[in-house]
Amino acid sequence: MKDWRSKSRIGRAVFIKHLNEIREKLNEGETNRQIYLHLVKTYQFSLSESQFNRYIQKYCADLLAKIRFVPTTKNMSQPQKLDKTTQPDTVKKSATRQI
Repeated sequence: MKDWRSKSRIGRAVFIKHLNEIREKLNEGETNRQIYLHLVKTYQFSLSESQFNRYIQKYCADLLAKIRFVPTTKNMSQPQKLDKTTQPDTVKKSATRQI
């Protein structure tokens, strides 16, 4: 029986075939789009870009977590509160209008 789909479902196999190269390029700091365009140009990569991005999330999650991890410090993660006891000289304490 003929498959009803217009394209054969070989996307995962195609992605896995290039997984080492994809991981290397991610580690070098290239974006998903740059990698995808390289694969399309070089290997006639037949996967859609949206499916490629889903496979990146699925098969490279450990690498992405390590690359995209940005440590935060206590000072950066919490907004700084202004000390209300000290006001600049240019700010008037009373906003009453005198006529």
